[in-house]
Amino acid sequence: MDSYGYVETRGLVTAIEAADAALKAANVTLTNYYYVKGGIVTIEVMGDVAAVNAAVEAAVESAKRLGNFLSSNVIARVAAETKKILISDNGKKSDEKTVVQEKSEEKVIEETLEEKIDERSIVENTDKVSSDKSVTFIDNNDNTKKITVDAVLNKGVTEPTKANSNTGEKDGTDTLNIKGKADVNYYLEEDKSKLKDSIVVEAGTGTVSTGYDKKGLAFDTDGKSYRGSTLDKTGISVTENLGKEDIIKANGKAYKLKRTEITNKDKLHYDKTTFNNLEATVTPENVNGENGVNYNNLTGKVYIVEEVSDGVYGKFVEANNITNSESAVEAWKNGQANAKEFTKENVTLEDGDSILVLDKDTYATGTGTERVKKTDVLVNDYEPVPPVDLMRNIQGNEILDNPVYKSSISRIDSVKEIKDSFKDYTFGTGDDITENISNVSVLKYDTSNKYENKTYELNNNNSEIFSSGNGGAEFTILPHTEKLNVNNASITDVFKDINSLQYRIIDFFENTDNRTNKNLILEKKTALNNYTNELVDFVKNNNIKLGILNNEIVFYHNDDSKLEELKNKIDNTKNILNGLSSTQISIIDNSRYIETKSVSGNLTYDSSNPNLLSGKITLEYHQSSYGESGRDETRTVVSDETNELTKLDLNGDVSITDKTIKLAKTSTTNDNANNREIETTRNITYTAKEVISPIRAYKVISNNSATVNHYYDLKLEPEELKETIETKGKVVLKFVDNFGNEIKADENLVPETVIKTVKKYETKSDVTVISTREEVENNDTPYNAQDNIQKELTLNNKKYKFNSVLPVTEKYNNTTETTGNLKEGTTTIVYQYDYLIPVDPSKPNEGQTTPPSPDDKVPNDPQNRSYKDLGVLKEVTRNITYVYENGPKKGEQASEPVNQKARFTRTAEINARTGEVTYTTEWTPGQNLNEVVSPVKDKYKADKEKVDSLAVTHESENSEVIVKYTENPDIIEHDEAKDKKGTVTVKLLDNNGNLIKEEVIKNNVIVEKATTKIYADRDPETTYTPTNEEYSTVDKKVDTFEKDGNKYKFNDILEALPEFNNTIEETGKIKEGTTTVIYLYDLILTVDPTKPNEGQTNPPQSDDKVPNDPRNRTYKDLGLIKDVSRNITYVYGDGPKANQQAFESVNQTAKFTRTGEINTRTAKITYTSEWSENKNFEEVISPVKDKYKVDKNKVDSLVVTHESENSEVIVKYTEKPDIIEHDETKDKKGTVIVKLVDINGTILKETTIKDNVIVEKATTKVYADRDSETTYTPTNEEYSIEREETITIDGLTFKLNKLIPITTGLNNSIEESGKVKEGVTNVIYEYKLSLPTDSPVEESEFNGGVTPLEPPVLDVPEFNGPFGNVPNESPIHEIPEFNGGVNPIDPPIVDIPEFNGGVSPIEPPVVETPEYNGGVVPLDPPVVEVPEFTDGVNPIEPPVVEVPEYTEPIKPVENKPVQPEKEKVLPNTNSTSVLTSLVSSIIGTLGLGYKFKKRK
Repeated sequence: MDSYGYVETRGLVTAIEAADAALKAANVTLTNYYYVKGGIVTIEVMGDVAAVNAAVEAAVESAKRLGNFLSSNVIARVAAETKKILISDNGKKSDEKTVVQEKSEEKVIEETLEEKIDERSIVENTDKVSSDKSVTFIDNNDNTKKITVDAVLNKGVTEPTKANSNTGEKDGTDTLNIKGKADVNYYLEEDKSKLKDSIVVEAGTGTVSTGYDKKGLAFDTDGKSYRGSTLDKTGISVTENLGKEDIIKANGKAYKLKRTEITNKDKLHYDKTTFNNLEATVTPENVNGENGVNYNNLTGKVYIVEEVSDGVYGKFVEANNITNSESAVEAWKNGQANAKEFTKENVTLEDGDSILVLDKDTYATGTGTERVKKTDVLVNDYEPVPPVDLMRNIQGNEILDNPVYKSSISRIDSVKEIKDSFKDYTFGTGDDITENISNVSVLKYDTSNKYENKTYELNNNNSEIFSSGNGGAEFTILPHTEKLNVNNASITDVFKDINSLQYRIIDFFENTDNRTNKNLILEKKTALNNYTNELVDFVKNNNIKLGILNNEIVFYHNDDSKLEELKNKIDNTKNILNGLSSTQISIIDNSRYIETKSVSGNLTYDSSNPNLLSGKITLEYHQSSYGESGRDETRTVVSDETNELTKLDLNGDVSITDKTIKLAKTSTTNDNANNREIETTRNITYTAKEVISPIRAYKVISNNSATVNHYYDLKLEPEELKETIETKGKVVLKFVDNFGNEIKADENLVPETVIKTVKKYETKSDVTVISTREEVENNDTPYNAQDNIQKELTLNNKKYKFNSVLPVTEKYNNTTETTGNLKEGTTTIVYQYDYLIPVDPSKPNEGQTTPPSPDDKVPNDPQNRSYKDLGVLKEVTRNITYVYENGPKKGEQASEPVNQKARFTRTAEINARTGEVTYTTEWTPGQNLNEVVSPVKDKYKADKEKVDSLAVTHESENSEVIVKYTENPDIIEHDEAKDKKGTVTVKLLDNNGNLIKEEVIKNNVIVEKATTKIYADRDPETTYTPTNEEYSTVDKKVDTFEKDGNKYKFNDILEALPEFNNTIEETGKIKEGTTTVIYLYDLILTVDPTKPNEGQTNPPQSDDKVPNDPRNRTYKDLGLIKDVSRNITYVYGDGPKANQQAFESVNQTAKFTRTGEINTRTAKITYTSEWSENKNFEEVISPVKDKYKVDKNKVDSLVVTHESENSEVIVKYTEKPDIIEHDETKDKKGTVIVKLVDINGTILKETTIKDNVIVEKATTKVYADRDSETTYTPTNEEYSIEREETITIDGLTFKLNKLIPITTGLNNSIEESGKVKEGVTNVIYEYKLSLPTDSPVEESEFNGGVTPLEPPVLDVPEFNGPFGNVPNESPIHEIPEFNGGVNPIDPPIVDIPEFNGGVSPIEPPVVETPEYNGGVVPLDPPVVEVPEFTDGVNPIEPPVVEVPEYTEPIKPVENKPVQPEKEKVLPNTNSTSVLTSLVSSIIGTLGLGYKFKKRK
């Protein structure tokens, strides 16, 4: 364990979370944690390198999740001397106060906090306060409320106005290292071309020294406040001797040093400064002064960042226009909502930006008071109450209160809802019903007083009633019973609750008697239980119902006399216990202060006694001593004064509200000599404050170098005939529209033809050509372009009309001569056509999704007319409105209007130049406006059910239609909601009066039908008509029937009884309300094994017992059930799972039954049916198993009877693979892309002509237990590419140069047609820029002879726009070797180094130019607008530069700019992408003769 890891967080909670994550992530030890100023905590872990790295990574992630991560570091393989600092010999920290060993994390934190509180002190001045003076206040009632300040100021201490100050002596000096560098270049004086590679030479070192201060609060951990900076560059020297060479040989020529010039002599290189994980080139120069930051020199974007501790930076905000410290602090505070950490992930610094560093100090100021209260105390001592033995007699008539419960019988006339316990007389079971009752009597009991205990309280003076709080005891003789739960009570529970007093008495006798009268007590208890059972039977036998009414249990019946009889029986319960007595009652209990409590005596129960019990109980107990020795005090306040504190402290209980901290502490001392108590209360209120100040600033700069340029002259030399050159000419036809745009590819009227022959002579110096001369022979060739004029053209779906031959323009360098002799170079004739703008209003315009409206402007119309103005679009409308004709809404809108529209169009063409319109089609045919059905309005009628369809043409006028609505009231012939209704019910009862069956034969039928008329604006009317609906219950009076497995036989019709509210009329007219007819039946036990028994959900099995069978026999014993089964199993027939189960077995069972009747007296059974019919085991379809086939697709159905035997069937599965005829996921696919690039390899245009098409179709066989097999079939998909001879990009025209050959790295092909191959096929065409000729050229006059050493100068118009990212340093080229004439047919090839950056590198590539032995090629030779030359040996055309494929970005090489004599700027085309191509094309066309290749 020789590696250490550190994680610094803001806040203790985050530190704990980070430590926990670290310990859980790897096998490391938490060795320490440190408190830093401003709530910063650093944790330290130790372990091997990998574990520490993993732990620190987990801790950092955890801290970032909480938003309080500051920094982290891992020290791998700590040096021995470093380890001595961290750990002492015994393995503990040198600071024993923060030892973690053998302490829980929580305990360590608590102890450390306590130690820090102990070390707190009040600050007396703020000049220089160390971080150990920081104080953390924690609310005593809420430990989540915490405030930490760097210092607490004593009363009267001046508050700080800055976080750091530049006063007094400085505290130290920061040094920034600098160095000088020079880029040395070697140029030819004549044309400033480079002779050899540039070199970089170091020119010495220096420093920038900046004084700093560390003062104020937490000075030892705060950052530095800068003063002014001093630049020392005495060790840096840039002279003309840097890189000097007197003689240079290059390109087969020798050059001699002529002169040297130095630029940017004072440019410097600065070391980088680190901000967290961000490194930047910055300097404190000029932005800091002796009094702090110099805001006048802050430029660019200002990054305002807080330095949370020395060298550790927190969050930052971006700002502009920072003029003073106040505006800086305000901008920082306002930006906190969006502030981010000052790291390389969040910050992008640019040259000229500024970094302003802030320091924040926190402190607290306070005021306090001290209250001193003096109280005289007069003391009176007292002793505890002594023990005593006491006795209490209780008479029998005192034991019970209200021994009789109130009862009442009342009549319910109106309808009430009641919950009926139904036939089982138990609530909470499944047969409970809720019904409405009326015209019945109800008996209920009020037993609320039985739930209160009668208690007896005893005290030391034997008084009867007193408060037990005075030292007495409380005793209960007859404890209460629990309150009855009405929701699950049985009728027996109800009677026991009503008679609970008798049950309490018998329980008391049973539990307290010494068993001498146990037989008597048992006899009475049995009698009481038997009498309760009699009450239950009486209720059931008299059909008295038990229900819950208003959450109270009641008995109810139609006959009041039945309830009165029940009430008398209940009242008689109290007589059951008469004669019960005991002479030896004895219990012992213990209570508060009662060491022993005894109850003894004799009691007799007599119902004639109003109090039920007579006799006496004697209570004897021992009262122990209670109370304590003490004293009574008389207190008199003699003084109470409050004064302000002159000196503050940090003691007391803490409460925190926002930024306010309150400390309160109360202490008491005694002046025993004067019997005086002195209470001192100190209250101190602190306010937490902060001061934020800028402490230093940096300027972001770029490192730059000086430039030393050495210039050389060339030695000149002789002449000889070297070459014969043929000069050619051709005639080209161009086609443009009225705007001058080319509409068709150029046509060669006369191909390139030799019109002049030139013989070239040259003069050399050494092996290099210095000058040339030429001899010329002319060959005249005629041409005629009149026959090539076409009156109309259709190109790219656009139509054009011939106008004229275009006059001479600089743009095309053209001529109006359609006949004549062939001239040198290219003769261009331009035909101008007028574009005919098509107008079709039936289609959307470009960029729109819907066709235009009549008032829309026609796009590109030179006269800006609308479609209606042109007469090509007309709309005809019909508007239908709906209104109320009468009633309260008369004249109002009845429904949304319907707007119909017919659209008529015709097409036309507009001459884009003259605006002339020509119609090309007739108007579209007539249309029908659709029929519109009028909306239906409730209780209204429309005068038009529909508006008929209407035929319209482009000549039709707009129209209006109005639909009117009149009132039409609704009639409800049968208003069911208001009908009068009646119900007829038939009930079947057994001979015991139990309900067997109940059926409603007429359920809520109408006896008087209601008819209602409903109007829109007045009340409805209702009338009634009798229906004379009749009923008959005779068909319900069956001789026998079965129910719940029992059979019943008819006996008689029940006479009309009040309690049943029934009638003996079996037929008649139905009356309003409910009519009930009751039939009585005798019971016969019926056995049907096809039906579930009572309480079961499924029919019985053969071995089940027959319910209620007197001999307890099974269904099989009785010959009522027999089971027959068939089992089907599924197994694998082959493969790795052979003989294993393939699916769950199918078990088919047929059950045969017959019914019978059992005489419940004789147990004889009579079969009442034959065995059930023969059954089919249904056909079973064998399950489908993926990639397997089955030997039986199904198991056939099977007929079985009750005499059949059980059977078995086995189904087997064998392998059968799936075949995917077309496995699309595995198809082989190909793409063909055509790329058009310029001579630099920049893509001008890219077209995908085949996009991910299938070239080989996949077929796959998939097996269950082995890998799938895939085969491929070619699709023979083909492609073909048509070349574009010229293209126009961003207004610039490029001509096809060549098809790029196959090149490594480009993955390209030269096949312009063929079958599509797998993968991506790139076909790349190279294009050259066709330069405009509208820039005037100034040429020096030449009257023959050789080419002058000073070539003509081109005046290129000034270019004011951006040219990409213009490099700071221009490229350096090496001129290639050339052994031919002045302008070679095949120009030299230039090796371009690899470029890995963007389009415009900061430091452009160095071009290696091979040796060139010809004449001096000017940097800027003329290319355009060359006037006709009639004499001398000037070349007809400059050489064309062929640029090979460009496969990779150009890698920047550190070279320095050439200082040209005159800057030549191209016109601004506002296209960065094309301008890059333009630069390269111009270089090539102007004859530099460079051929780019990737540097090896």
